[in-house]
Amino acid sequence: MMNKPKKHESSIIGNILANTPSYKYEQTRTKMLIAARIGDRLKVLGWTNKNLAEEMSKQPSEVTKWLSGTHNFTVDTLVQISDVLGVKLSQLMGEQQVQTVFKTKIVIASSSNFQSINSMTGLTFTDLPQLTYHSVVRQS
Repeated sequence: MMNKPKKHESSIIGNILANTPSYKYEQTRTKMLIAARIGDRLKVLGWTNKNLAEEMSKQPSEVTKWLSGTHNFTVDTLVQISDVLGVKLSQLMGEQQVQTVFKTKIVIASSSNFQSINSMTGLTFTDLPQLTYHSVVRQS
């Protein structure tokens, strides 16, 4: 049996939230957004926190702190992170999601065999509605 989350109302919490300046909300949102974008990029690259730490000559615990969403980044650190991850700083901070996928091959699977799309001539994706598409994601 699943317990439903209970809604709690507190005048103390309400007062704290009412007296919190709007820029504080924006600071928290931005820190969490940057942490999420860094985490997303690590997944795309197939990296762990340890890989990023090694590339930046940092301790893995520091990367873990960054990804918690509570770290107050310096501009220097953000520039270094974006450089190591191969994205522009504006992509880590902007409203648009970072879309950086390196596709080295698209594999088309049929029920009977696997073929590389490179070996299929004159075929387009619209010609293949019955097949399953698998993206193989790797950094070149």
